[in-house]
Amino acid sequence: WLYLSASGFTFSSPTIRVKLTQEAAAPVTPVVAPTMAPATVPATKPIAKAITITCVKGKTSKKVTALKPVCPKGYIKK
Repeated sequence: WLYLSASGFTFSSPTIRVKLTQEAAAPVTPVVAPTMAPATVPATKPIAKAITITCVKGKTSKKVTALKPVCPKGYIKK
């Protein structure tokens, strides 16, 4: 986890720059897992498709595309 705190500056100098570095670790040797038979391969989840809805506010309409689309505030689903 990484926690950052910005203090000791005034609004006359609003730019804050953060540089995160990490030294190179020792090389890791990969562990080879035994192969599984095709019958025991776990099933993968189906990929969810994005849904498009039309939202209306007066004469203005907006199309919203997402996995679980919601109309913006003030708009009504058509």
